[in-house]
Amino acid sequence: MSALFSYRLRAESVAALLALLQVAQEGKARAFVTSGETGDPVIDGARIVYPWAETEAGIAYLDEETGEVVTPQIPTGDWLCEVLLTEPDAELGAIAV
Repeated sequence: MSALFSYRLRAESVAALLALLQVAQEGKARAFVTSGETGDPVIDGARIVYPWAETEAGIAYLDEETGEVVTPQIPTGDWLCEVLLTEPDAELGAIAV
């Protein structure tokens, strides 16, 4: 089994994440992003978990119905994606968080 190299990218929007991926794929044999039949971007789902809203823990409170302490997740406003590769990538490493 080969090692997996994981690179997490963060940007202020989904469009900015897409732009990061497009820049990072330049010169590579296999693209992270291609264009679909309608011209919309298509992400390589085999290597990229894309995208999800970054969250942080909010203020915990007691849920009166269940009696459980609940900590809501609050969006930070940033978006994340995870790039998984079988070989290291210095360019992705430089922009990863």
